[in-house]
Amino acid sequence: MKTAIALGLCASLSGVSLYFAADDKKQPPAVPTAPAKKTVTKQDRNPSKPVLDDLPTPAQAQKPKSTAGDIEAALEQSSFADFSQSPLSNVLQFLGTQHNINIFVDETGLANAMVDRDQAITFQMQGVRFALILDLMLEPLNLDYAIRENVLFVSSKDRIADLQETSVVRIGDILPPGDAGPVAAEGIVAMIRHNIDRDQWIPIEEAAPKNQGGANGGTNSIQFVPDARSLVVTANSRTHRKITKLLADLRSAKVAQGLPVEGTSKIAAR
Repeated sequence: MKTAIALGLCASLSGVSLYFAADDKKQPPAVPTAPAKKTVTKQDRNPSKPVLDDLPTPAQAQKPKSTAGDIEAALEQSSFADFSQSPLSNVLQFLGTQHNINIFVDETGLANAMVDRDQAITFQMQGVRFALILDLMLEPLNLDYAIRENVLFVSSKDRIADLQETSVVRIGDILPPGDAGPVAAEGIVAMIRHNIDRDQWIPIEEAAPKNQGGANGGTNSIQFVPDARSLVVTANSRTHRKITKLLADLRSAKVAQGLPVEGTSKIAAR
């Protein structure tokens, strides 16, 4: 039987390929190819369903180098949570990864609140601020959180309430000029004492500095410093955030009235 060796060129869209045939009456054998591996993208997954199995373990992951400012910004970001009987530690790890911040779980605080790291969490919510998700998820467990240095610190409510920091909050941009400024500042101080955690301020006493205190014997303090046109506030992280929001609303009200508002900043001393 006559055999021939044929050299054929087969053009394809991807280029030119070569094959050898033992018999010119037969088609060249098909070259088996491995099935293409499907790449699973984020779009292929339900964006509202966290894939906890994909999260790196603490030993594998390099924790993000978040700052206090990053955490404050993250708390205002839109977030999502979709957990069903997931351990608390995994849930917090996922949320920290989602917002690229460090979250530290205080074991002592959890023990005081009678909560375990493996406490099962079932919680669904999306399209709301990260801070609201934390509030609604941790509240039933008697847990709370605060910003400590460069981490989001999760502990019992009582322990968080005891973590105070002192900050200088400039309010000169929302005060009228001249002698009317200190008078307006007194009103702002009274507004803060009355509307924000009113039972947590130091009582007003004749011997105490002016502007300090509320009525029910707390440990927070607030004082207006005329020369700096600023407030000096000692309180926990949650109270500070409430004050920041109240002052931001006052600035927005001034802008809505067409009144000038200068830039402002907050200097914290921990």
